[in-house]
Amino acid sequence: MNNSGCLILRAPLWLRVLRRYLMFIALGNMLWELMQLPAFADWSETSWKWLAFIAVIGTFGDILIAATSLVLVLVIVGDESWPMQRSSYWRVAALATLGGVVYTTYSEWRHAVVLHHWRYSARMPLVPIFRVGLFPLLQWVLVPPMAFLCVTLMLSRITPLTNYGEQY
Repeated sequence: MNNSGCLILRAPLWLRVLRRYLMFIALGNMLWELMQLPAFADWSETSWKWLAFIAVIGTFGDILIAATSLVLVLVIVGDESWPMQRSSYWRVAALATLGGVVYTTYSEWRHAVVLHHWRYSARMPLVPIFRVGLFPLLQWVLVPPMAFLCVTLMLSRITPLTNYGEQY
């Protein structure tokens, strides 16, 4: 019998980690996008189809931000031990999260404050320095680390977790 149907299961560990990370990023960000809709102006006057479209488009953008941030960090500071060693794994996770926060801060400022592509409702707390919404920034402070943690928990089912310098 041909085992070609199991290619996903036989993929290298780094690729399985990347796939799972992006899956958790997609799920976490879709939930976040739906929950934060009331913090944007005009959401209550918009059809549910348009709101669903906005949430899906936002989630695709979030996936692109997360993937780009992770790949850039891996290219710049990654090494052959990622994701096998905890120290390398969490260093990359922290820097990829930071990249998402930095990009989102810039993007919210540019689109909401400068270009007025979207507006916040009174429900959106603002970060005073940049006058950007707090919820999109919290999204990037919370969702990527949770996604990395979920991937770690899935990895621990395959092999025991290890300490710094040891392999998964």
